[in-house]
Amino acid sequence: GGFVRPHTIRTFITTLGILTALVCAPAAHATVFGQVSTAYTLRPGTTDVGGFVSVFESSTLVFGQFRRGFMSIGDFGVQAGFVDPEVGDMGLALGGDVKFMLFQTGAEVPFDLALGPRFAYLDMDLLSLTSIGGSVVISREYALAQGSLAPYAAFNMRLENVNFDDDPADALSLSAATQQYTDDGSDLEVSGIAGARWNISELLDILGEVVFDRDIGFTLGLNFKL
Repeated sequence: GGFVRPHTIRTFITTLGILTALVCAPAAHATVFGQVSTAYTLRPGTTDVGGFVSVFESSTLVFGQFRRGFMSIGDFGVQAGFVDPEVGDMGLALGGDVKFMLFQTGAEVPFDLALGPRFAYLDMDLLSLTSIGGSVVISREYALAQGSLAPYAAFNMRLENVNFDDDPADALSLSAATQQYTDDGSDLEVSGIAGARWNISELLDILGEVVFDRDIGFTLGLNFKL
């Protein structure tokens, strides 16, 4: 695009800061897959495939994402990977989300804004966790001499259900795990995410983000455009 007016940049930065600040309060559990996408949705029929590593204080997650546009303002993502918790053995992580773009950067709105439902499931030897909720994400893309940079922020609200193993092989590990999670049952949780996508070529993006939850986590990965 053309020249970006200073007040437009200030409005975007202020909005980004407010959204991030609102969701930095600690939550009971960590957001499973983070955001790993901006508010801008993929064009219908186009596909992105990415690989990511998320490091939290209590776990490490390695996962992949398949993302595809299915309408002019909508795309969906499917995530799958492995989680290595601080307590207990490695487990399986699955998830999915749908994203609808409500506003696109223009004269009236200085950023893209999208929302949609999210689902995640963790299956570990000591416990299983099911998460159902939704996210609101804002972003704006800025052209660079080569490629572009798109900072983004997301607010995630979800209902989580944690079930502990009734007969664990290692009762001591289960006791330690319960210190990281609430009792069996469902809880409403919130978290915040701040990140950026660096488009370095027509085929490749680099994404990095910080997740503000009970644990502060960092995610880094590559996204390939097919």
